[in-house]
Amino acid sequence: MAELALQKIGKGFGGKSVIEDLDLHVSSGEMVCLLGPSGSGKTTTLRMIGGFILPDTGHIFIDNVDVSQATPDKRPTAMVFQQYALWPNMTVFQNIAFGLKLRNLPRREIQEKVHSVLDLVDLRAQAKSYPAQLSGGQQQRVALARALVLKPKVLLLDEPLSNLDAQLRHKVRDEIREIQQHSRITTVFVTHDQDEAMSVSDRVAVLSAGKIEQFDTPDNLYAYPRTEFVANFIGSMNMFEGRLVNHRIEVNGMSLAFPSRISESINDVKIAVRPEDVELHDSSPAFPSGAIKRRIPRGHYAELILETAMGEMRAFVPNGYSVSDTTGFSFRRVLVYSDSKLLDTYVANVDLHLTGIGGVRP
Repeated sequence: MAELALQKIGKGFGGKSVIEDLDLHVSSGEMVCLLGPSGSGKTTTLRMIGGFILPDTGHIFIDNVDVSQATPDKRPTAMVFQQYALWPNMTVFQNIAFGLKLRNLPRREIQEKVHSVLDLVDLRAQAKSYPAQLSGGQQQRVALARALVLKPKVLLLDEPLSNLDAQLRHKVRDEIREIQQHSRITTVFVTHDQDEAMSVSDRVAVLSAGKIEQFDTPDNLYAYPRTEFVANFIGSMNMFEGRLVNHRIEVNGMSLAFPSRISESINDVKIAVRPEDVELHDSSPAFPSGAIKRRIPRGHYAELILETAMGEMRAFVPNGYSVSDTTGFSFRRVLVYSDSKLLDTYVANVDLHLTGIGGVRP
């Protein structure tokens, strides 16, 4: 196991900054995902960790050793690429053993190491098979085994599931997580798929425009997104423009029943509500109302699109509602943002805590 630390990393291409002043610390044995849209800098960051790209500024440490300017072969890392890059004319055994042969290890030691890692990825029976004879999931495990057999201190995975269909992707991601936990190898995983990131990671770094918006556990990312970008990028979110006036939150002329402890008036705030936190009621003067514009079946629940005075709103509710129905609604939980930062949180009509402008959850 090994610690990984990136300090004030910067990188640009063609005069354009791609990564700016980036800090990241990965603990020993931790699996961390770099998550973000295309162009956010996640793959560039991963390749800098692996030595395939050198940073313009800053330092990269593995177990307190500065590897910032070291070439890939001089770093204790191994990367599994998006395209598995298996040798088609070599068997599974030969593909995995290739790196060990380059190190001139004795034949007996190579056999022992390869058989050990084949057992780890459950491919002993396919040792003599060629890549073309394997499924996509099996090829992915061969690529993973080829990296693990080198005993790297840090394992790097560059969108390793993007070439698999949805059903197989779920299966292989669970296998990767199980193998990582069994080997306790420090791992950095790049993906643009938030479901993958939230399912397998100990912590997730959400990147936007070369900066980390939030680095946190999956639970905290979902429940306490610190910025508007994270709130909109992770899961589904209703977002409304409003203002704070006299300790009240107003949205499109409606005064919400969430008294704020913030004394000053703020004319530009955003009100964020998860669809599952929209609660529907029978229409009555006690609640604002909305008309069901669209109903999307989601199996054990339905996703409703409501037209309301606040604007269009999504709600995840039990089945049983129909298009054109009118319903009352309220919110179980509300997040308030100012200047794109989390400002306040309210739950079940009770003020839970005040984060302060630019603050984070205690």
